[in-house]
Amino acid sequence: MYKDVLRAIDGVAIYPIAALLLFMLVFVSLVVWVARLRREYVEEMGNLPLEHDSVTSGEREGAHHHG
Repeated sequence: MYKDVLRAIDGVAIYPIAALLLFMLVFVSLVVWVARLRREYVEEMGNLPLEHDSVTSGEREGAHHHG
């Protein structure tokens, strides 16, 4: 039934092609963006969850007490 409905639509073949092109555009753009990142920035962002600054933890603790 669904195949008959899709066959009845004129120009329906363009949608999978457009979806593939859109996916490839986004994927290639992300690969290029990641390849151009500075190594220092990547290392800094990678270490961010592991850092335990007293200022950062103090701000977080203080935010909970203001409620």
